[in-house]
Parts: sequence; structure tokens; C-alpha cells
Amino acid sequence: MYYGTHEIKKVYVNGHQGKKLYLGDKLLWDDIVRYAISCTLDGVTSDAPSIAIGGESLSVTLTPASGKQICPWTIKVMMGETDVTSSAYDSSTNTITIANVTDNVSITASAVTMDSAYKPVEYISVASKASGNALDTGYKPSSNTKLVMDVELNNGNANMLYGNHYTNSTTTPHYFFMYQVTSTSNYVIGFGTYNSGTISTSAGRIKRGARITFTCDKGLLNYPNASGGTRNINYGDDGGTFEESSTTLKIFGYSTTSSTGTATGKIYRVSLYENDVLKKDLIPCVKVEDGIAGLYDIVNATYIKATNYTAAS
Repeated sequence: MYYGTHEIKKVYVNGHQGKKLYLGDKLLWDDIVRYAISCTLDGVTSDAPSIAIGGESLSVTLTPASGKQICPWTIKVMMGETDVTSSAYDSSTNTITIANVTDNVSITASAVTMDSAYKPVEYISVASKASGNALDTGYKPSSNTKLVMDVELNNGNANMLYGNHYTNSTTTPHYFFMYQVTSTSNYVIGFGTYNSGTISTSAGRIKRGARITFTCDKGLLNYPNASGGTRNINYGDDGGTFEESSTTLKIFGYSTTSSTGTATGKIYRVSLYENDVLKKDLIPCVKVEDGIAGLYDIVNATYIKATNYTAAS
């Protein structure tokens, strides 16, 4: 159909009729709906196009960089304001498929450096107190150590979030722990020669039954408390002194051969710094060969076996 020198052509896109307006061979206008495709990727590349046609399907393949593995829990696919990750993402093939694009699409994905003998998972969890729950980091803490834990601590008695000593005695220096001592959720915190004594208020107790970030930064402790706020404790202000420990730091306990004080819950990530330099970065994983859960240190390429733990699916 012509209007002067202008021509309107009917076109079909994926079975949908549309119109295009031309001046000679120059396209002036069309009524085909297009949506933007954006990607936020870390250690990952994709073959995603920059636009998708409304009503058409979209297929995207994510590829980790050499020596890296995609972390499935970092994948997020949004179509407009709707999270479509669960229906669109296939972790077995690292592909994203949307049958009918109806809005702008954003894709987020990250990968970590990990030996192919291991597979990253979102978390590992343990439900019952037992010998072997405590996972040995192999690291001896000092007064310059910073510990960052992304965890969820279950409700229950005698949960040691981390530790390298069981004794509460201030005559035994070089301990580094946080320990729940009664069923009423009281806590004792130790750092070097400092002992907090019983912390029984909700403002002092650590929040349990929810995912939290817990930080002990060179003697300054920061964590979400049971009353919904944040607790800060400075060991230095309270007289704690600490030199490098003679024993290594454990997670969810203080001894790999005892059930005393062991914790239950989920571990999402544990990072250790010395003078603000990252020394260990422990990522939950499974060993591909036998499916046994563990923590993989992406800094030193080492594996901590966690036989009592179950990996997130």
C-alpha cells in the first residue's frame, strides 16, 4: 500500500502480524515490539542478543571462563519485575530459555575458580550434633585475623559457631570462639585472654534460624542479634590480647573428634583474612566423584571434607 512516496508493508514476526513504513528502501517506522536484554556477568560469558522480539522465544547459553565454574545460586533471570529464574534456568546445561518474551530481560551470573573435580553448591548443612561436624580450616588465627561467615545457625543447645578452644578459662590464652552455653541461648565469647562471660540478653545473643553475616575483624565482633538489631563488641576495649594460636580454627565446633559444642545449621561461605589480605575463601561444594559435601578454598585450591553434611541440591 502506497501513500505518496511512502509504502506500508505487512510483515509477520513469529506468526504475529506487524507493519513497517518505508520511504523508498529506508525504514521509517514499525510497530514490532522489541525488548532489551541486559547481562551482569562475573567470570561468565553469554550469547545473549541485545534485543528480543515481543512474543518470540529467547535462548541463552552461559559459559564460564577457563578454570571457573558457574555458581547456580548466583543466577537470576528477571523479565520486567518478575523473577523467572526457576522456570527459565537449567543448571545442568547452563542455559536460559524463555518461551514468550513479554518484557525487558536481565540476566545475572557469577563463576568461581574451582577444580573440575568439585562442583559448587549454594550451601552445605548439618542437622544433628555429632563428632565430625567441626570443619578444620587449617588456619591458626591471630590478633590480625578477620573472620567473615555467611551462615544460618539452627536453634539448639551448645552451638559453637566457630572455635579453636573449648575452655572458658582466661588463664588459657589464644582461644578464639563463640559458644552458646545454655538452652536459653546464652553465649560466651572468647578472644585471646578475654572472656565475655554469659551474654543472656536478646540484644547480645546471636540471631538464629535465619541466614546472617557474622564478622570478627581483628577483635571487633559484629553480628545480627536475637532482638532484630546489630551487636558490636570490641575485644581490644575489653582487654583481650591475642597472639597466633597454637591450634587451627574450626567452623561449627572446636574439635574434629568431639561432638561437644558442635553446631547445626547451614554454611554458605567462610572467608579468612590476615591484615585484610584474603587467605582462605571457603565455598560449599560436592566432590563430583562421590558426591560428598565439603568446603573448597578458592584461594589455595584445597578441599575440606564434610562427611556429616548434606549439600544443597
